Amino acid sequence: LDTLRHALHIFLKSPNAAMKALVLEGRIPRQQGALFPASSELALAPERRLNAEQRGALLRALDETGFLSITGPPGTGKTLTIHAIVDAYARRNARVLVAALTNNAIDNVIERLLGDAAPDAVEFVRLGAGSRMRDAFAEQLTEAGRDPRLFFARQLGEVYSDPADLRARLDTVPVTVGTAHSVIRAPWIAERALDGPPFDLVVVDEATQLPEPLAAALLTLGKKAILVGDERQLGPISVSSFDPELLGMPESLRDIGVGGLNRSLFERLNALLRGSGDEQGLVFLSRQYRMHPVIGEWASTQFYDGRLETAESGADRIPDLRKAAKRPGWDVLARVLGPDTPLVFLDVAGSAGDLPNTCSEEARLAALIAQALHELGVDDVGCITPYRNQQALLRRELARASVPCECGTVDAFQGREKAVMLVSTVRRDKLTDFLADARRLNVSVTRARAKCIIMGARAVLHDSPAMSSLVNHPACLRERVDADTIAAEMAADAASV
Repeated sequence: LDTLRHALHIFLKSPNAAMKALVLEGRIPRQQGALFPASSELALAPERRLNAEQRGALLRALDETGFLSITGPPGTGKTLTIHAIVDAYARRNARVLVAALTNNAIDNVIERLLGDAAPDAVEFVRLGAGSRMRDAFAEQLTEAGRDPRLFFARQLGEVYSDPADLRARLDTVPVTVGTAHSVIRAPWIAERALDGPPFDLVVVDEATQLPEPLAAALLTLGKKAILVGDERQLGPISVSSFDPELLGMPESLRDIGVGGLNRSLFERLNALLRGSGDEQGLVFLSRQYRMHPVIGEWASTQFYDGRLETAESGADRIPDLRKAAKRPGWDVLARVLGPDTPLVFLDVAGSAGDLPNTCSEEARLAALIAQALHELGVDDVGCITPYRNQQALLRRELARASVPCECGTVDAFQGREKAVMLVSTVRRDKLTDFLADARRLNVSVTRARAKCIIMGARAVLHDSPAMSSLVNHPACLRERVDADTIAAEMAADAASV
């Protein structure tokens, strides 16, 4: 709670009246004029490969409107859009802050900022130390003849012995990026914020996952603010018994809905603007480039009122799936792994595991399928589960099979993608609220470019409307299987070679 209390303190002490009015009253702030003409940015749109909605978001980011909300469903290029906006501001010497909940989202933005790490790439400083890509980024920068220490806040002290020089670097670098927590806890940002917004633009990615006090504080750090998120994907992680009084939340703020940890500022402002008919600050990215059309159509119908369109298919990115039909020992596997079945539901036999929230049959089956995909030359595979105990079991089975397959929880895969996703639902007794969460199902399935294979007990999962819509989809292949059957097919195929 310390970070949330600190965020609330920043918000309450901020002199940024325009952003406070946005948070408290839903009034979109107006600037005296656009920061710079947008015509030159339009000329760069083809080079940046921006589609119509992405160009629209860029133009709105450049006009006199002080707030913009961008809804980016899976695969719609929200990181590309963020980069175009940040680059446009930074090249005109405007100061930009990019914040997000997770290190993964920040790493995605940095990858775009670096590009080919050309000498004229936009300079940035990354706050915090959680980047799993730090070594790779440092290597890119070194190869481009740039000192990587200048790009990571925790290493600036190795370059600048004088604190004044270090502060000057932080105060003048065009782009600052970091997790929301690292931004809020940065003393130099909090100090500058007391005198007014330290940044010309604040972009908050994964805005639907941030508790409202954290997002509200971030908005006050900019003269203009952009929230990027998706209400139909993961929301804030919080405890239902949380009491806002623990933050010292003023009653006046609680009365208007500020401060809840189960609903994001993104959701509240979007609902407020839609309800008032003032939707000029809302942008919806409607063309997805990731998923097979069948997966995209299901997601569009189930979660996005049919507004999500498929621009191109991800299925042609892994043609090796066509080889599944040519394996002499494969029968069920040929159907499950073939390119014509992008959605697969495996009704898995077997009981619950010895540990809570585990199913050893699903773990064994996932490892066998990952091994079969590896034999087809497909290694861009992920395995996702809602439960940490099952994650540990899956990792053990995958390690035993010696196959490359990244395994994680739903939260860990937010913002990620794989050619093939395996989803282990685990439960054999009843449908839990955690498993029935439609937003988690959306994230799980839409990580897949070409194929999503869901494993579970149909008798349990049919109680979930969202899951039922997937299992009963006309294009979904449904098979009743067990691990022994799949193991026997693989053994028969190996013997025929």
